[in-house]
Amino acid sequence: PDYVTSLENVAQIEIGSDNYPHGCAILNNRHVKCWGNNHFGHLGNGLESVGQVNHHSDTPVDVGNLNDAAFLALGPRHNCASTVSGNVKCWGNNQASQLGITPWNASQAIQNTTTTPSENGISNVTQVCSGSDFSCGRRTDGQVVCWGNGWNDSYWPVLGGSNIYGNRDNDYNSKTNTSFVTGLGNITKVTCGYDHVCALTQEGTVYCWGK
Repeated sequence: PDYVTSLENVAQIEIGSDNYPHGCAILNNRHVKCWGNNHFGHLGNGLESVGQVNHHSDTPVDVGNLNDAAFLALGPRHNCASTVSGNVKCWGNNQASQLGITPWNASQAIQNTTTTPSENGISNVTQVCSGSDFSCGRRTDGQVVCWGNGWNDSYWPVLGGSNIYGNRDNDYNSKTNTSFVTGLGNITKVTCGYDHVCALTQEGTVYCWGK
C-alpha cells in the first residue's frame, strides 16, 4: 500500500470505480478532499480534464463550496454529499441529471458537468449513496429518495418510483424531480450498486431494487 500524502484527520473515505477511478475523503473539520481521475470534474476543484488538457491529481485537492459535509458518496462519474444541515450537494457528470440539478439537454449541452459541488434542493437527508448515473438519499423520516437516470426505469426500476420512462430523450429532460421509493419506511441505511440499490430497515430487514 502507498501512503496518501496531504491527507490527515480523515473522518470518512470513499472510492469511485469504473473507468474513472478517484477517491474522496471528509476531514474532521467537515471539508472534503479528492484525488485521482478528473475527466468529469469530479475532483470538485473547479477543473475538468478535456481533450489533451489533464487535470487529474495524484495528491488530494480541496473540494470547493463544501465545508459542512456529513456523508459522502462516490459514483463512477459523479459524487454527492449530504451536509450537516441535511441538504445535498453533488458534482461531476450530469448527463442523466444524476446531480439532481438542471437536466442535461442534448441540443444545448447545459449543465453537462459541474466542477464544484452544487446544492440541488434535496433536503432532510442524513446519508447518500451513488450508482452509475443516479443517487439516493435516506431522509430523516426514514424514507428513501432517488434521482438521476430515468431511462433505466424502463428496464430496471433503479429509482424505485412508480413512474416508468420509455423514451430516453424525454427522460433526460424530466428527471430534475426526485422519486420517493414506494413501499419503504424506517430505513436506517441505503447502499447503491452500479445499477441497483438496497436498503436496511430499523427492524433488520433488507429491501433491494434495480437490475
